Amino acid sequence: MQQQQQMQQQKQMEQNQDNEKKVESDKKEENNDMESLFNTMMNSVKKPSLVVVIYLLLSNDVFKNLLTKMLPNKTIVVNNQDKILYISTAIIAGVLFFIFDKNVPI
Repeated sequence: MQQQQQMQQQKQMEQNQDNEKKVESDKKEENNDMESLFNTMMNSVKKPSLVVVIYLLLSNDVFKNLLTKMLPNKTIVVNNQDKILYISTAIIAGVLFFIFDKNVPI
């Protein structure tokens, strides 16, 4: 009789330990899920924020004035100055995005 009680107690203890292990593993999975969600959110925000920073740098008047001074004073350039500024700014932004995206860990 005592042996049966001892065996039952052992079984209960093993079940309790198994339950505790399951609870711990569930908590670890929840933490991993939260970390992966955070990492996913950060990865989805990195590139748009890089685009915003590049846009802010290239859209200010100082940059536009500097680029305008670098253009030659020929009539075709002066007549199409706005278009040339837009195209050159877009090309510079693309190059900067490529460089920062590939080489700078964000």
